Amino acid sequence: AHHLRKGLFVSNFWGPLQREFVYPELLRLDAGLGRSIPLLTDVLDQFGAVLDVQFCTELKERGFAAEIRNLVLSRNLSSRTVVSAFDLDDADPSESNSGWFSSWDDLAVLKPEIRIALLASSKKIPAMGESRFVGESVERGASAVNPDYIATTESLVSLVTGWV
Repeated sequence: AHHLRKGLFVSNFWGPLQREFVYPELLRLDAGLGRSIPLLTDVLDQFGAVLDVQFCTELKERGFAAEIRNLVLSRNLSSRTVVSAFDLDDADPSESNSGWFSSWDDLAVLKPEIRIALLASSKKIPAMGESRFVGESVERGASAVNPDYIATTESLVSLVTGWV
C-alpha cells in the first residue's frame, strides 16, 4: 500500500482514508499480487524467525501501544523492534482534534523493553528548535529520531551524533 497525501493506493482501491474502515473491509483490498493487508501479528509471526529482520512500527492511534508491547514481548522480538510516533500537535488538525491520534507520550508504555523513536515533521522541528527536539528524545529515552528529510539539517545531525 502507498500513502499519497490523504489517500491510500492499493491495486484495487483509490480514495480517501476513512477511520471507519474495519479489518474485514481492509481484507477485501488487494495489497498487491492478490494478497490482503496483513495484521501486525501476521508480520511478526512470519518474519520473527528471520534473525536479521528488524521491525520498525509507527504508532498511529492512541490505545494501541500496550497491545503492541504485548505482541512484541510475547514473541521475544523486543531487541529487534523500534516503535515510533508523531506528537499530537504534529498531526493533521482534523486528525489531532478527533482524539484518536497518537502522541510521543503514548510511547512511554513501551519503555524500557522496546526501543522508541520520535517522528517529527518539517514544521515541528523548526517550531520547537533542534536542541529541544534532541533534548525531548533523550529525556523520553528514545534510541532514535526520525525527522522529516526537509528538517534534517547539518546542525541537527551534529546534535544527534553528539547524543549517541
